[in-house]
Amino acid sequence: MLKNNALLGFVLGLLAPAFGFLLVFVLLHQDIPLAAFLKGLMQSHTNAAKVLSLSILTNLIPFFYYYNRRADQTAKGVLSATILFALLILLLKYVW
Repeated sequence: MLKNNALLGFVLGLLAPAFGFLLVFVLLHQDIPLAAFLKGLMQSHTNAAKVLSLSILTNLIPFFYYYNRRADQTAKGVLSATILFALLILLLKYVW
């Protein structure tokens, strides 16, 4: 039985982009070390926003998984984490 818990969804929504970040690194930037990649992201907030935007696409997987199984509270938690990441992307792109 699926747990229908917003906190579970929020945690999944925070962890899935970490996997997405590693996926973006492995697929697009495997020719440089991870430390150099992270340093480059810290120096260029525009690039950080782009990488983070690609990373949060992995939230689609848990969102639709729980949404299609009618675990709406868990899907709501994933959506909340996604909105939090979207605000971070806006800050990185336009404020900092």
